[in-house]
Amino acid sequence: MKPLVSICVVVAAVFLPAASAETPTYKSKYAGQEKRLIKSLSDDDIEQLKNGKGWGLAKAAELNGMPGPLHILQMKDQVSLTPGQEVKIQALFENMKSKAIPLGNELIELEKTLNESFADRTISKQQLSQQLDEIAKVKKELRYVHLETHLATPAILSTQQLAEYNRLRGYDAADPCTNVPEGHDAKMWRKHNDCNQADKPDTELHGMLMSANGTFEVDLKPQEDEGFPAGRMLIAKTYAGDMEGTGTGQMISKRIDGGAAAYFAVEEYSGTVGGKSGTFTLLHNGYMDNESRLLEINILTGSGTGELEGVSGSMRIIQDENGHAYEMDYEL
Repeated sequence: MKPLVSICVVVAAVFLPAASAETPTYKSKYAGQEKRLIKSLSDDDIEQLKNGKGWGLAKAAELNGMPGPLHILQMKDQVSLTPGQEVKIQALFENMKSKAIPLGNELIELEKTLNESFADRTISKQQLSQQLDEIAKVKKELRYVHLETHLATPAILSTQQLAEYNRLRGYDAADPCTNVPEGHDAKMWRKHNDCNQADKPDTELHGMLMSANGTFEVDLKPQEDEGFPAGRMLIAKTYAGDMEGTGTGQMISKRIDGGAAAYFAVEEYSGTVGGKSGTFTLLHNGYMDNESRLLEINILTGSGTGELEGVSGSMRIIQDENGHAYEMDYEL
């Protein structure tokens, strides 16, 4: 009988460890989280919510090639943001934070209340339903803030900048210029995605609508024209920002006492726009009465010279307590 006993011992030695390895474990993956102040939120969750960070709420946009402003600002050199683009992206980011931080703090408090209600065993079904509704409402609003911002960001960027962003983030987004979706007209698809410019950096794009933003200082010198029924002034401007240069010209204006006013001006700009140097002419046409105000400033077609040859577009002027600012949309 001893050989049989030995065989049994060997068999047991071989199979028992395997059986022990298959013994189920009941330790929870949440072990240790019971020590949190708010069980449903980690320290990282709370930090993100308090500071208006994404908290994963914008994955539907981010992972479909629509970035948010924070990472774009962090990668501004890598994606070649222009100064004008940076101003707009920064404004989006600040607006998002101003909305997300209060909602994030509100969500933390609601989760804390829910946690305490379970901790002291005082919560009823009705209270549970009410608290969950409040949490869902705030979380929906917070997610909307982030996704809304991601929705607005791509409109400020070029196709090439978006592709570079997704490449750097490791998303390996397909190049829209070489990957035309099935069922789409290839020519129209490439046109809508600016693919004729796909091999050029953003600062060298031609035929695409771009923007230049910044500030300017202006000096107006009234001129004495005896017998002339309208006022005339000499214009001297100094531009800063995406446009770096000077503007000189003349303005003719007429104001009716207690009524309407109008002005017309021709301004010669000399300097750079988006790093390209040259000159062009701006035509000003302004009108104001008690009910309306109109100001149109357009680049005179064919007036561009140097690297600004062929430029076209229009400008808006913003005036507030900080001074004068401009926004110019142009094609080159």
